[in-house]
Amino acid sequence: MKYVSIDLETTGLNPDNCTILEMAAIIEDTKTQLPREQCPIFHRYIDHGNRLAGEPFALVMNSQLLKKTLELIKAKDPQVCTPDNLMTEFDAFLKANGIPNKVLAAGKNFAFFDREFLRRLPQAEKIRFHHRALDPVTLYTDFINDEVPPNMDDCMSRAALVASGKHQAADDAWDVVCLLRKKYTPARP
Repeated sequence: MKYVSIDLETTGLNPDNCTILEMAAIIEDTKTQLPREQCPIFHRYIDHGNRLAGEPFALVMNSQLLKKTLELIKAKDPQVCTPDNLMTEFDAFLKANGIPNKVLAAGKNFAFFDREFLRRLPQAEKIRFHHRALDPVTLYTDFINDEVPPNMDDCMSRAALVASGKHQAADDAWDVVCLLRKKYTPARP
């Protein structure tokens, strides 16, 4: 099976008045399971020009990301794009890596968070997401003792994995791949 682990960093929780700051996607082929540096990775920082709407907690939390994005904009780095171009560039990445018209996405809360932000972008219709998504959180939920599903750090701890702790899109997308691999990779003789 091939799936695409997707993570966004945003200016807040509400896709109606907040926006995407960073997007990363990692293609995972469960039959080959390449090391991170060999996996196809899409990573973009978003240039919103002179206007940025969001919630104060998220803007503070992402202050380093905003600084880095400004530096990359000044350097004319190809990892920077506008919201108008994001889905077009993502679509080209998917096609270049043999992902069919319907993307099976994975991510912590992808179905109810990330997908909602992506749907609001120009050219969103270029990408068709499968109606099902892989979310590793349910695999690491303790249905007896947890009051709510665990966060990513708790999932990583329960899987005996080390979380990046950086709150960056590419690292978070990779953590999802690692969590799914940990549960679904059969033991090798």
